Amino acid sequence: MHSEEQAPAVGLTRFGGPEVLRLVGVPITEPEGAQVRVHVKAATVNPTDVLFRTGRITGRLREDGGPLVPGMDFAGVVSAVGDSATWSVGDRVVGATLPGMEPASGAYSSQVIVQDDSLTTLPAGSDFVSASTLLMNGLTAMRALDDLPPGGVLGVTGGAGAVGGYTIQLAKIRGWTVVADATPGDVSLIESLGADRVVARGDGVGARFMAAAGRPLDAVVDAALVGPEDLMPAVRDSGWFVTVRPDDWQPERAITKFMTVCVAYFHDRAKIDYLRDRVEDGSLTLRVATTFEPSQAAEAHRTLERGRVRGRLVLDWT
Repeated sequence: MHSEEQAPAVGLTRFGGPEVLRLVGVPITEPEGAQVRVHVKAATVNPTDVLFRTGRITGRLREDGGPLVPGMDFAGVVSAVGDSATWSVGDRVVGATLPGMEPASGAYSSQVIVQDDSLTTLPAGSDFVSASTLLMNGLTAMRALDDLPPGGVLGVTGGAGAVGGYTIQLAKIRGWTVVADATPGDVSLIESLGADRVVARGDGVGARFMAAAGRPLDAVVDAALVGPEDLMPAVRDSGWFVTVRPDDWQPERAITKFMTVCVAYFHDRAKIDYLRDRVEDGSLTLRVATTFEPSQAAEAHRTLERGRVRGRLVLDWT
């Protein structure tokens, strides 16, 4: 149910470059059943938001000409609850959402509607901006590792990025020996995240992974999209290759390949709470590159697409 009151949001009415993002007003939706409405204080800008902006996710615009609102990661304060929701107005929360045709489904809105099992409490000691960077990338990293046996030697590309960094830290909790790549300026960062060995980033990284490990790797998580041609020769027979984007490549050897999809865990409260707990005990590091006002969302997307972002960009609604 919508009210006549409007909430500020960042939306789009056509697909295209960063310039299509603009400030809009969207109807404030009243939560029903197990739904919760959250007054968003911070929303993370993720690469998936770029795919949403260009039409590669939804593929269609709203028939009524209204705005689509991107965004999957947020933190804020519960502002209303459905009659069977497990949260209370005023709770400080972190959440994940899958944006769609309803404007209130996107995290780039100052008011977002989600199911109550897509939230966890704001980690103790964190603020809204840093906490908003946790769930999408943390759940992506968790999903990448959950089908792998614990222990062994794991290669991680893109460890300086959000998904790669969380993958390194979660893998160390599970007993993996981690080999990761880095540019010279990122070596100390990768080491601080827990990587056991660090090799140079760039062409031939698969061979450097194997040389650093002293044997073929048990698995690779390709968070940087290096690709199988370079990395697959470094993976042992019956090993695993995990990617973060779909492709048509199929392994020629007995290697299990799959794509990690974070939305599979968006309603798994136990996994969401687990990530919150790992932030609180210091096992996971929240990293913010810089913040933007919502009116600067287009510039935030330009910054993301230029690359070399360490940590996440965040829209600050406070």
